[in-house]
Amino acid sequence: MERNAMEQLQHEIGAWQRKTFKSATVKSTFAHLAREIIELSKAIRDGSYNEVSGEIADCFHLLFGLAEHYDLNAYIAVKHKFEVNKKRKWKQPDESGVCEHIK
Repeated sequence: MERNAMEQLQHEIGAWQRKTFKSATVKSTFAHLAREIIELSKAIRDGSYNEVSGEIADCFHLLFGLAEHYDLNAYIAVKHKFEVNKKRKWKQPDESGVCEHIK
């Protein structure tokens, strides 16, 4: 089976992370992701396109690493979840502007 570009990138990033960060665990990777999300929030608040772009990329790198750890294909997981979300009914935005699905 030929890999799509996203799957290839996921495997490349995962291999690099395993080689570069030998002591990383799922918990440490998730903690790093949490920090990157805070950095993304700050970049969005400050309105810097370049910073937002870099922080989104950092988040994807860490998510790809987690997907690799769990032997998941991130492309398939995201595509499947998108199909699920399209079929859901959604609540009105809350006070933060967040719309959650109706359970």
